[in-house]
Amino acid sequence: MGKIQAIALNNRMIYAGASFFHVNEQSAENPINETDIPIQLSGSLNTFMDKERMVSPIVDYIHTIVLSNESIIASNATTIKVSDSGGTEIIVTGTGFNGNIRAYWFKIFLNGIPDYHQLQVNFINTTTFSVMSPICQHGQSYQLMIQKTETQENVQSHTLLHGIDDTAPNVLSEQPLSYLTPLKLVFSEPVTTGHFSVISEFMTYTGSETTDVSHWFDLFVNENVLTLHLKTHMALKHNRAYHIQINGINDLHGNIPFNWETITGGNYASFISGKDTLPPSQLSLIRQLDGQIVNLGMQLTRNKTYTFIPSAIDNMTSANDLAYHVRISRDGGLTFGDFQIILNQKIDVFIERTDTKIVFLLKVTDKAGYVAENL
Repeated sequence: MGKIQAIALNNRMIYAGASFFHVNEQSAENPINETDIPIQLSGSLNTFMDKERMVSPIVDYIHTIVLSNESIIASNATTIKVSDSGGTEIIVTGTGFNGNIRAYWFKIFLNGIPDYHQLQVNFINTTTFSVMSPICQHGQSYQLMIQKTETQENVQSHTLLHGIDDTAPNVLSEQPLSYLTPLKLVFSEPVTTGHFSVISEFMTYTGSETTDVSHWFDLFVNENVLTLHLKTHMALKHNRAYHIQINGINDLHGNIPFNWETITGGNYASFISGKDTLPPSQLSLIRQLDGQIVNLGMQLTRNKTYTFIPSAIDNMTSANDLAYHVRISRDGGLTFGDFQIILNQKIDVFIERTDTKIVFLLKVTDKAGYVAENL
């Protein structure tokens, strides 16, 4: 292989013609004694060298493996945990890392068949580099193997890397409960759940009475699909709201789902309404000037503008979502003009000099299309 000009040991250059020396376990240079095995830089050596420089071997095993954001775990530890989603940063510290270093991720062999792939090595300094764990399986053990291509040395970590499921499930889709369809939640992985409840609230003008109707329903979990459906011969009722709660949703290893529109902290909550069959009620028109409700005895002054505010309630539609229209008669109700839409919850009316008696016909429509009118 040609004459050796120098040897580099731990970055210390020893040139041809130098005195004898030896290297002990502490890599310290000591005087020669009869028990030392000297190396003289003359002639050729049958080792991994090139003409200019010896390639330092990986002298030690991997000293430590460090998980990001966690304390250092010594090489004699039994296992450390890595996420099944991948992306756990593993920091490797050792010696002899100069040259071309490769890192491989090994599944513990099954039936003697290796399962591995190469990882990207990111050097931090000459003795430390990091790799990112790939996607792995919960409960499966892995090892790192470090390879130095110049010397074809392979060193495996003494520490096992143990895959754990710490990945939160995602909600892939939601089908809300309705008269015809069950509530259905589809997750990215199998889930389990705990208690559920369904509370019925009467949406009528007699008060908001509530009743627990959980016994109307069955809850099923099939792998990653959660279904809440009505039992046979049960049906949702009109003019009611239903409050649904499903608690304790998590995957098979205790990870709660990522928050969703209807899921927070592993608990599902939603609100649905039965069919609205009741029209709005308690219609009135209020004079803004003094807050007085319009009635047949109200006094209005000619050639003056008044602002009126409509008011009504509905069993399911909020007051702001009701549609208001008004027709005005200026002759005591003998004739009426066309319906005018009331925008921004108010209408301005100018009292003409020729008006004899003002009569208002108020019409209110809820979201279900039910209409109520009031003079």
